[in-house]
Amino acid sequence: MTRWLVVGGGSAGCVVAARLSEDVTNDVTLVEAGPDHGVAAGSPGEPVLDRPDRLAARTLVVRRPGLAPQTYAQGFGLGGSSLVNGGVVIGDLAELADGHGLPVVPVTEPGPVARAVLAETGDAAPVSLVRRGAERVSAADAYLGPAIGRDNLTVRCGTVVQRIAFDGRRAVGVVTSAGDHLDADRVVLCAGAIRTPALLLRSGVDTPGVGSGVQDHVGVAISFDLRQPSDAGPTIGATVERDGRQIVVMDRLPGRSEMGALLAGHLAVRSEGSVSLPGPDGPPSVQLNQLSSPADLDGLQLVVTEALALLRSPGVEAAVGERYVDRQGTPAATLESDPTALRAWLPDHLGGYHHVAGSCRIGIALDPRGSLLGHHGVLVADASALPDGPPRNLYLSVIRQAESLVRSWAAA
Repeated sequence: MTRWLVVGGGSAGCVVAARLSEDVTNDVTLVEAGPDHGVAAGSPGEPVLDRPDRLAARTLVVRRPGLAPQTYAQGFGLGGSSLVNGGVVIGDLAELADGHGLPVVPVTEPGPVARAVLAETGDAAPVSLVRRGAERVSAADAYLGPAIGRDNLTVRCGTVVQRIAFDGRRAVGVVTSAGDHLDADRVVLCAGAIRTPALLLRSGVDTPGVGSGVQDHVGVAISFDLRQPSDAGPTIGATVERDGRQIVVMDRLPGRSEMGALLAGHLAVRSEGSVSLPGPDGPPSVQLNQLSSPADLDGLQLVVTEALALLRSPGVEAAVGERYVDRQGTPAATLESDPTALRAWLPDHLGGYHHVAGSCRIGIALDPRGSLLGHHGVLVADASALPDGPPRNLYLSVIRQAESLVRSWAAA
């Protein structure tokens, strides 16, 4: 019997624990800092940002030098960020249905702004959503739900892992914040691209690449008044996909049904930041260094310009009223006709995406099977392990990577 301890019950952790426990020769314990919330709350395609019990407490990031730290929304509890994200999946449905346990359903009735964008733009397409009927589905619902009754699977919520316990350079378990020692033959880190490198650093790991190379998509939200607010269709019903760029169409804002937004994102990011640990017991420092590559500013300016032009197209303009480029209500018209002013404005107004990844990359800090280089018995299977930075949307990529890694461990 091999004892596996999975740290983190987010999207990757739910996959890893469920798949490992399919083998009766494995004894699997999943440790999650947050609670078990039960079934996912909210409607499919709608980010859940009004439930503080489902959000990690005050995770801060600095998007670029000189900007104040921002609270970084991440899910808290079994299911992780799948509890609070939009559950949006982008791509060919036949491809999406292959190799994962998520119920993915295409949007067939988008909201009015999404419909207008689809009619105006040839490279717009409806999204797919992780749902069963009208109910959103988290990774915990999809993966742990069917597995929870297995004799070889234990789920411990409300348990914070403080560090990995090593015998020399071999992991022998973890130590919790309460001082408990949980023994294991294999420790799989699925705590996310911020907390996984922080846990490794707190444990004294000296592997090069741990905490470096972190990236996030860079974006700007352009909000607008709706001429006729509507509850029809999901909050996010369509996207425009271009070469390294994406425009996400939101038919309404969370808690603001009279407003919608376009999220203009530059996805082919080159800038890299870091996750470090200023003190052994304190929170990690996350420096994203966004726009440190001039190519990223070029890409962001282009996609924001495209989003502003899309809002001026006849069909979309018929559905939206005044447009704004920040929470202070600055009219978009102040930037639309002046590329120089737009470029100068962008670096101080970053936000939108929460797709942090790549802080313990396969090929740098990890081998192809996700094993930590220079140590034994430590594996990583979350967004921090993604080898090529964040793809256009993380959710399905993290699920697929976790599925693939578990298969590689079983074949070893």
